[in-house]
Amino acid sequence: MIIQVLFWLCIFAIFHSYVLYPIILQILAAGKHENLNIYSSSDNLPSISILVAVYNEEEVIEEKIRSVFSGIYPKEKIELLIGSDGSTDNTNTIVQKAIAQYPGLRLIPLNQRMGKGNVLNMIMKNARHDLLIYTDAKVILKSDTIFELIKHFKENTIGLVGGKLLNKVYKASGISIQENAFMKREFVMKHQEGLIWGSMVGAYGALYAIRRSLVPIIPVSFIADDFYITMKVFEGKEKVILNPEAIGYLNVPNEMKEEFRRKVRIAKGNFQNLFAFLISQTFHQSFFMRRIACFNI
Repeated sequence: MIIQVLFWLCIFAIFHSYVLYPIILQILAAGKHENLNIYSSSDNLPSISILVAVYNEEEVIEEKIRSVFSGIYPKEKIELLIGSDGSTDNTNTIVQKAIAQYPGLRLIPLNQRMGKGNVLNMIMKNARHDLLIYTDAKVILKSDTIFELIKHFKENTIGLVGGKLLNKVYKASGISIQENAFMKREFVMKHQEGLIWGSMVGAYGALYAIRRSLVPIIPVSFIADDFYITMKVFEGKEKVILNPEAIGYLNVPNEMKEEFRRKVRIAKGNFQNLFAFLISQTFHQSFFMRRIACFNI
């Protein structure tokens, strides 16, 4: 009897995750409006700091820097901090050469590997501005990506704005098509969660913006730093949303083994977060009460 109950609970959990919950989101999000208190491109836009932790990214770092400074956001209001986590290739040399062309670019080289979370902690302390964008070296920005992330911060209740990642490369062999389909659905659901509750569950660490006052120190050896930071924003009772117009290009994994290792790493990070927030009553109140409230409308 117990085995049968557990079996059907597992079946229901799968059904809820892939069928029932998306339908609920679709229904609740109908008629909901985007945040209307936003900056326009003609406004006096705020200065921002963009944080990138890198390790041996010589193949993409030059294009990444160019995509940051070639957009519509005023270049004089952009500070790009690149923390090089003990890179052994030509990453540091490429960044150093680019500084002459882009005055807002700063390199923070580290002599030994510290891990992404520790690097982000360090370069965050060196950031000069109150609005931060966290992004990965491999994510190439569109001309309006930075503006689309920042425009929502005119509304004081917005604490974090996530971006949307798109893939440009598809292969018939491998899993890139399936993985891309999964991510597209994920972004739709995250956008709907933001519309309904103002609490999108987990920004993608490859591209999001946040108020500096809400950024916590990432614990040592923490893997899912993006999820940890998102949960900390909930503790401050600020809204977390996704703007599907804030687009970055990132090729999704195509090899099953590579994606399996990534999923295992994410799962490990999720368990770290589970235990970290298990005793946090503030989290439970700020995160779940928003969802309960929507059913009382």
